[in-house]
Amino acid sequence: MMEDLEDDLSARKVLPRVGNVLRGGRGKAPKSVVEPEVVVAPKWSQMMQGVQVQFPHKPYGSQIGLMDKVLRCLKNKENGLLESPTGSGKSLALLCSSQAYQMHLIAKAAEARQKQNAMIAEQLAQLEAGVSTTKPGGNQENQSTSFNAAFFSGSGCSANSRWGASPMKTQTSVNGNGAGCSGNQPCCAGDGSLADAGWAAMDVDMDTKLQMLEGMSAAAASTATPEVSIPKIYFCTRTHKQIAQLIRELRKTTYKNCRMTILGSREQYCIHEYVSKHGNKNENCSRLLENAQKHPFQEAMDMSTDADDPLDGQTCDYFGKGRAVSHGQLQNYDLKTAFDIEDLVKSGKKHRFCPYFASRELRDGAQLIFTPYNYLVDAKIRATMQISLDNAIVIFDEGHNMEDAAREAASYILQLDNLKMAIQDLQFTARELSDQAAKYSMDSGEHISPAALYEIVMDLLRVLQPLEGWVEEAADNLEVGINSAANRVITGRDMIAIATRLHLGPKEFPAFKKNVEALYNDKNATEEEQSEYGRIYAGDAGDGPSAKKKVSSAALLLVGSLSVVLDYLYRNDCQHAADYNIVVVKEPISFRSDMEYFRQRKHRRGTAIPQWNITLNFWCLNPAVAFGDFKVCHAVVLTSGTLSPMASFQSELGLEFQVKFEAPHVIEDGQVWAGVIGQGPARTTLCGTYKNVQTLAYQDDLGNAVLQVCQAVPKGVLCFFTSYKAMDTMITRWKLNGIYEALEEKKVVLQEPQRADKNVFAAILETFYQAIRGTGLHEGQDGALMFGVYRGKISEGLDFADDNARAVIAVGIPYPYFQDTQVKMKRQYNDARRNLGLLSGDEWYDIQAFRAINQALGRCLRHKHDWGALILLEQRFMNPKFVDGLSKWVRQRIKRNFRDFADPMNSLRAFVAHRLAMQPVAPPLEERPLQEMLDEQILTDDEDSPLKLKPGPSTISRQLSAPPFVTKSSAPSPPTGERQFNVRKKKRGIY
Repeated sequence: MMEDLEDDLSARKVLPRVGNVLRGGRGKAPKSVVEPEVVVAPKWSQMMQGVQVQFPHKPYGSQIGLMDKVLRCLKNKENGLLESPTGSGKSLALLCSSQAYQMHLIAKAAEARQKQNAMIAEQLAQLEAGVSTTKPGGNQENQSTSFNAAFFSGSGCSANSRWGASPMKTQTSVNGNGAGCSGNQPCCAGDGSLADAGWAAMDVDMDTKLQMLEGMSAAAASTATPEVSIPKIYFCTRTHKQIAQLIRELRKTTYKNCRMTILGSREQYCIHEYVSKHGNKNENCSRLLENAQKHPFQEAMDMSTDADDPLDGQTCDYFGKGRAVSHGQLQNYDLKTAFDIEDLVKSGKKHRFCPYFASRELRDGAQLIFTPYNYLVDAKIRATMQISLDNAIVIFDEGHNMEDAAREAASYILQLDNLKMAIQDLQFTARELSDQAAKYSMDSGEHISPAALYEIVMDLLRVLQPLEGWVEEAADNLEVGINSAANRVITGRDMIAIATRLHLGPKEFPAFKKNVEALYNDKNATEEEQSEYGRIYAGDAGDGPSAKKKVSSAALLLVGSLSVVLDYLYRNDCQHAADYNIVVVKEPISFRSDMEYFRQRKHRRGTAIPQWNITLNFWCLNPAVAFGDFKVCHAVVLTSGTLSPMASFQSELGLEFQVKFEAPHVIEDGQVWAGVIGQGPARTTLCGTYKNVQTLAYQDDLGNAVLQVCQAVPKGVLCFFTSYKAMDTMITRWKLNGIYEALEEKKVVLQEPQRADKNVFAAILETFYQAIRGTGLHEGQDGALMFGVYRGKISEGLDFADDNARAVIAVGIPYPYFQDTQVKMKRQYNDARRNLGLLSGDEWYDIQAFRAINQALGRCLRHKHDWGALILLEQRFMNPKFVDGLSKWVRQRIKRNFRDFADPMNSLRAFVAHRLAMQPVAPPLEERPLQEMLDEQILTDDEDSPLKLKPGPSTISRQLSAPPFVTKSSAPSPPTGERQFNVRKKKRGIY
């Protein structure tokens, strides 16, 4: 009975056995063409915290320390803050330790079930020997079958319970059949046969069997090992691109055959021929699913029909098949274990199933679930994806932005235009439903009848229409200039009073929330119905409540988001009211000409009338509001290469982290040069305050310092500024005084774009990588220089290993824009709550800057054999207070006692010469397809966050525009008599 499990736990030699039937009889699985995959035995195995951990190679000391702390967290149900520098193998250590713990629990559960089954088998043998008579009455075969099902459901097999079980459960089972079931028990035979149970030899009736069951159950309950709970593991990181890197790490391990899936959006997964290439994929997908449920009479009365609409009347024939995919049949879909998004999409196209719904279906039986961390932090997404945090193990990799993510998850920006459109949609839906209400007055199953849905829609309108009127009135009272915005700040308590007058206060909210939940449940029931019965075509939808007019996805999203934020606001007798500021914002977005005025007056020009963007912002200032949902987890492990300083996480997230760990870097001291340079070649103090940055002396001496670093360090150099405005100011000045041209003589100079699509960004990275490889260089050039900003695309999440980054230059300290409304509110909020253990506003403000610097410094030194220089061109780091904000591995190596600029440069040149001498022939860069490298590097931009600390000032008007990237060009000549730059050759005509 345990053969499959033993194979799974020991050598993990082959993929899980393929089941003989599809779930629910939804059709036959395609024939398997994938050969069983052989897994190489681990090269390192050791017992840690009572758990056997297998590793693909001998781990670094930092990896051993990290795995030990992870296992402590999971074993003791504690939370952990674990910092491990970039390049130290953090992700691989997290995967191996967490999977080892889960496999340890699975083995314990199997052992406990085996003991219980052995005991029951022994009792059965005794009963079989002692019972030889049969009592009359009833159909013996039917009774036996019924009894067998009851017996084995009581013994722990849940093979047939998947249809009734909630998809939100967080405990996984030993295998795809159920907790403790090996797949060989009679209950899993498929035909209900009782031959293996031994009952065929027992000629007894139902009453006798029930008596036997009662006795065996009592004996089992007194001696059986307590059931072992096996939590699901949610492995979360910032983006899907980073998840792809995690999958590659998982494939290296003996745990690669674990049941896993990747949660993603339709943006990543949709393969529909039209939807995947046009418009809003969520909205269009919902339309296709709704079309599949429409009845012909509804289509005839649907006034929105558009002959030019390619989706009108169309359905998706991928959906139902997507819900038929299971872990036991991955081979049949040409999927290996440890698959990534691209693998699932490719398989979906070949076998014509929906990868999006397949990934969600695989979640139910998965042990390991990869997901971007906003899928768990955001309650709206959790509800949509049907994710429960109860008893789950949650690992946040690259979780240094968790405070911002949690604040964003508990915040909501309601745009007045969207509110108007939602109201119009609900009004239209109400009119349509009024015609159906008489025909369908009763609910059917999980579906809401048209009559009930009509009442729900009318209830929502009675709430949203007064809210619309109040927002309009509040905006009308704001005085706004032509080029400026205005806002009105309302405390959480005051907003509760206003909401009460609008019939959306704490007493009325439960009814509003119930209505919203009913709409979501009805939507999910529609999807399940189409999946269960294969209603792929609209003509098969039938004539019933599921064919009624639906609320649009856009309207449902709006009321759902409003419900979530109000739930946080009203929770526990409005205890979070003080954690919110509600702000009405009115800002101009465009101007239009009043053509009616033009026609009446016959003027040559119309009157300019501003178009306003009006929003009602629910800004949460306390990330603990949303992160408090994680208190029900088995354990939460928050990791990153740059958690320092750690003080803010426990106070801000409101969760006790019992385990804290700062791992050392895997590199030796001789592999890194880290120093603070406080003055430039002309002895100008390099202090990047706003006042100093505006002076020409600072700009020129900073440019000379960057130039000399580029002349001393070969190959790739990264240089980070505090904002796009600061970067553009420096580049503009350096083009005037000749420094930029001198930089181009040594490096190919590139610039991170502030706003550009991924194709433009890919072109920049391609140019950078080609220059590092020596392609397209002019005489005298030896690499590339990339200008970027803290918190930008280049500074977070990208890997510049080896020659791609031999030096990182950090300019200034990237404090958030102090005049930003949300930043000011957050500082005031923290200052008012020092007695509750929060950091002061100033401490919080400092930490945001230091964490951004640590992220930028981590772009180089990406593995044990890498080397590079970390150069801080900022005088304030001479102060130990500022150095304390840096990561531990940087703090331990920083040099800051230089007398003048010549001293650090001499030291840097000696360091580079020593490293180059140790490798007379430079090792070749990893020969991988360039497009593959680019795909790994390009990160999708996150949506705007209520408190996301973006580079530089928050208003576009304060930022200079810049070309996507800068190529070699002739710089304008400097003004006559200007001599700030004096390292050029005379023949160039500079002086």
